[in-house]
Amino acid sequence: MRQLADALKRAGYEGKNRSPSMDGVFGSSGWRLRMNKHFLGEFPDAEPIGHKGASLAERRPIYRVAASNGANVVVKYVPNNVNGRREAIFTRRYAGSVAPEVYSLNQIPGDGIEIIMEAASGSIQTPFDDQGSQLWAACEVALMLDEMHSNGDGHYDVKPDNVVCFDYGDSEGLGLIDFGFAATHKEVHKYVAKYKHNYHGTHGYKAPEFLLPELFDNPVAPDVYSYGMLVRALHEPTSKELRSINSGEKLRVFGEDRLRKSILSVQGPVHPALQEVIAICTEYNPRMRPDFGEVSGFLAQYV
Repeated sequence: MRQLADALKRAGYEGKNRSPSMDGVFGSSGWRLRMNKHFLGEFPDAEPIGHKGASLAERRPIYRVAASNGANVVVKYVPNNVNGRREAIFTRRYAGSVAPEVYSLNQIPGDGIEIIMEAASGSIQTPFDDQGSQLWAACEVALMLDEMHSNGDGHYDVKPDNVVCFDYGDSEGLGLIDFGFAATHKEVHKYVAKYKHNYHGTHGYKAPEFLLPELFDNPVAPDVYSYGMLVRALHEPTSKELRSINSGEKLRVFGEDRLRKSILSVQGPVHPALQEVIAICTEYNPRMRPDFGEVSGFLAQYV
């Protein structure tokens, strides 16, 4: 698998690589957690950052803890269902390149799947306040998505919450998380043809063809649209109006022209290159959108 640094170099951008491997840090059986109380007993300073519920599988808790070498890690539990298994498979498949490093992945009988991975310093939910950072983030995310789609996979839930930041002291990096909706290109063709209704994703970032499957053209385009909305969110949060479009019927009522006008009316100064990226990536017609190789190559000229 190509590493992110290789993808950056291929696009002409000499950026920073991801963190060094931490193989061997989690060699003890104590990291192969079996019960929540066992986990909390062994790591009393664990910081819960997930949801509450009756069982691990229901509340899908996420904990931030310190490893034996002093580094922070995240311990995440996902249910052993279709989405949970996708989360585990794609997080492991892209560990250390597109996704955070994965140190341990275990199935816990009756409680789901446990993933222990590299901890991020935050997400890009807050709009970036300078154009240089916006360009850098947009280029990095495009390269990561190009990595996935070049391998015949898609994320299909691209949004600011799912892009995290890593602080390595003298360098920074970004990564994708939450692969519960990820799928191969072949699978997406099958799902859209089968369900013919509202497909996975987050409202406000979801492509029109995932609300109106008759618009579906190719498996890359939905992520390109979501990416365009993410780049827009680097400047201002996605509006409640756009997030309210949660069905094909509402999209038809809202209308293509009104949707385009709402998307392109970004407040504040926007770098011309990012203006162009937002405009072309969020085209209503999937056939009009570029692929991620074209986007990353274009942005590499400005980073």
